[in-house]
Amino acid sequence: MSTSKFRRIDSVTYWSDSTVVLSWIRNSNKEFKQFVENRLLEIRRLASPEVWKFVPTKQNQADIASRGTTATQFVENKLWWNGPEYLIKSNERWPPQPCNSQENDSELKSPRVSIIRSTVNVAQIPNIMELMDTSKYSIIGRLLRVTAYVLRFIDNFKKHVENLDTTVGQITCEEIDNAELNGLKTFNIQCPNKQTIEK
Repeated sequence: MSTSKFRRIDSVTYWSDSTVVLSWIRNSNKEFKQFVENRLLEIRRLASPEVWKFVPTKQNQADIASRGTTATQFVENKLWWNGPEYLIKSNERWPPQPCNSQENDSELKSPRVSIIRSTVNVAQIPNIMELMDTSKYSIIGRLLRVTAYVLRFIDNFKKHVENLDTTVGQITCEEIDNAELNGLKTFNIQCPNKQTIEK
């Protein structure tokens, strides 16, 4: 061993025939699912993304073993023993490197969704009918049903913000009564009686 001569390795280049994987290695700005992220961190720790290059699948000697190659074919396979012919040429004659692939984002983490909570203070809108054009409704029953649905919508929105179960289905008698009460409040504000004004 003392007389053995070793070549000095100045640089190392890693090759992959997967443009998707190469894109993942080179792109540290995206967040991937935990398993993939851990593998990528390990790869980047061992080698800089810049030393990873693309090799066409047909010239990838690592794939030969997965192609059903026999022992005899291995012995005679120059690609297996020597690698692609371009490796003995200058870097300028290596295969062109593809642009970052945007394919297969299934391993990306789902984008984070920021929930903006809005508070609806019904006390600040005591009379829903003030927001509605009541002249469009010639039938009082229809007006009350529409008002009831508006009140339910506001109530359901508050429940949704607080992660509570919302109300669905047909409008109930109780909701109609509540809509009628809201309408009476509106009427009293718009048409106060004389005694109230004098006081």
